[in-house]
Amino acid sequence: MRHNRLVSLQTDIAASHLETLIERLTGVHKAVPDAEGDYSVHLRGATFMTRIDGDDLPICRIYAIISDGVEKTSELLEALNAINVRLTFLRIIWVRNQILMEGNHLALTMDEAEFAAKCNDIANAANAFGDALVTDFGGTARFKASQDSGYLTVREGQGPVYL
Repeated sequence: MRHNRLVSLQTDIAASHLETLIERLTGVHKAVPDAEGDYSVHLRGATFMTRIDGDDLPICRIYAIISDGVEKTSELLEALNAINVRLTFLRIIWVRNQILMEGNHLALTMDEAEFAAKCNDIANAANAFGDALVTDFGGTARFKASQDSGYLTVREGQGPVYL
């Protein structure tokens, strides 16, 4: 039983695997989920959220909260759809007054490099679309606010790049 619900053995193994990945990547002593089963992961200077969903084939969902406190409107959903057609292996969604940039991976086969690469992809997409979404639709810019001084670096001739 996890978070007051029965889970399959595969899901329980996947959650343990995810906790080990988080601990290795971040150096935290013990990765612990919140009441809803989400893990907060501060990696490479920014905060991502992750969770395990599914029973027979557990999926690791990794996401960044671009904006919090956003009302759902037809204009917002049209803007998110327009972004989604430009994304590969990611999606942008509105859930419970939040705009999320999300990527998924098979939980049992994911390794540290794949987890970090998915965070990198999410960060790049959140940076590309986040400011305009917050400007156009409001809310509190959560992903941008989570970034610390270690988040950006400047590569010769390439400008700011997420590491």
